[in-house]
Amino acid sequence: MSSEQNHCCPHIRTVGYDPGPLIVAVPFLLGFYPEDSLVVVLLDKADRIVLTIRMDWRPESDPSHIAAVVRQRSAVVDPSSVLLIAALPSEQESGATSPAVTNWLSALAGELDRPKSLPVRWVGSAGRSTWSGTRCVTTHCPPHDLPAVADSDPAIQLIMAGAAPAGSRQEVLAEIKATPCTGQLPATPEPTDLEFWRDQAVSHILVMLQSDGLPDDAVLSSLASGLSDTRVRDTLLWRLTGSRDTTAWGRLWRFCAAVLRRAPDERVAAVAAVAGLAAWQLGDGLRAGAAIELALTLDERHSLANLLRRALDSGLPPSVWQQVMSGLSESECRHGRDQGGAA
Repeated sequence: MSSEQNHCCPHIRTVGYDPGPLIVAVPFLLGFYPEDSLVVVLLDKADRIVLTIRMDWRPESDPSHIAAVVRQRSAVVDPSSVLLIAALPSEQESGATSPAVTNWLSALAGELDRPKSLPVRWVGSAGRSTWSGTRCVTTHCPPHDLPAVADSDPAIQLIMAGAAPAGSRQEVLAEIKATPCTGQLPATPEPTDLEFWRDQAVSHILVMLQSDGLPDDAVLSSLASGLSDTRVRDTLLWRLTGSRDTTAWGRLWRFCAAVLRRAPDERVAAVAAVAGLAAWQLGDGLRAGAAIELALTLDERHSLANLLRRALDSGLPPSVWQQVMSGLSESECRHGRDQGGAA
């Protein structure tokens, strides 16, 4: 079962009890239009969105197992309520809930609604044009037309923040898929002065991340070389974490994705791990998980990729990375703990 969670947009608030505007915003929260999926939106006491989880879903899935996964991943954000949305197949325009779907969602809601668990505010399903609920405790019972994006306050807020959903999950995964027909990136020469090269590599990558345009092949190749060196990588990540520049993290993802589509195999794991970190810092669970999986496929012992895999599996928020890096100095990242000052 594939799944991902997005620690995204805590400033986005829901308004009222009509689920329609929030359902319209789901693709903007996830980064793509989900289908055959369970989407779990968790809210805090102020009705702010603190976490969005997407999981593959089938009527034969075990509700108790799904509930356990949701509780485990939501524990770190301490939500006060949850919305459960069954995203139906794309060919199903109507969000009308079948008896099988209704029974399954009701069972899941019952598991989560247990004492000292997660109060379920709303539960239902959605197609591309309509939605329907399974609880008729308000006037919002099936079926209802989905509102336009322009009428969804959460969606508008996400658009203003730069969100733009892809057409499908597969479209997002293709961003880092190798494209051999375009040719591999050119090789970079071995440095004659390693320490000088490392300093230059950090500086050049930081300059690269100040521009939005995609670098040329030679620069992308130098990025791959730099990220393959632990000292360059760690120093760069220390700088970026300290700056808290989300724009730079976004550019790092795009540039790493461009590298991964054309990088030789020996560079892929290192670059993919950094791409996964960049996506995690952006709150993008799908891209983070895909990149980390790619890194571990080629190097199952890759330390950064394994660290990130554990963080994602535990549902940890991106802010944890700032705590990790705050325990290190730039000198330790650049030279290693044995040479870089206090251990």
